[in-house]
Amino acid sequence: MFNRKKIVELIGIRDIFVPELLILRKKYSRKPVTAVIWTVPIAMVFPRCDIIWIVRPTTGDNGEEDSELKCFMPYNEVMTQIDKFLVPLEGPVPNLKMLKPELTLEVDAAFKEKGEQAKGKFVGVSSDSFLDIDLEEIRKRSRK
Repeated sequence: MFNRKKIVELIGIRDIFVPELLILRKKYSRKPVTAVIWTVPIAMVFPRCDIIWIVRPTTGDNGEEDSELKCFMPYNEVMTQIDKFLVPLEGPVPNLKMLKPELTLEVDAAFKEKGEQAKGKFVGVSSDSFLDIDLEEIRKRSRK
């Protein structure tokens, strides 16, 4: 289990984001995937997951933050691009990697226009939707 509080305590550095592990599914599929959201170029802990939802703030003509570009990339593809900037993090969860604050600018350039556009591709999966049991079948069995 990915325990955010323990990871934050383990790191001991305030400027590193520890994401929440999300469960999503493609819009027309029942198969769940795990994901984290990464706002590039924020320093972050990367738990093992299926996809990384990349959010990139964009600036308008006036130089101020205008909107966000969102895309999905497979975890392995992201790791291939940034692995040389990551350090392993030993702790209660295996295979954690961490992008330190001093390396964020170097990583930023790798994600200018990458990944599949996120709009409408995935939807959240609530924890109560994991029950995949035919209740009528259970009732029939209990009557016997």
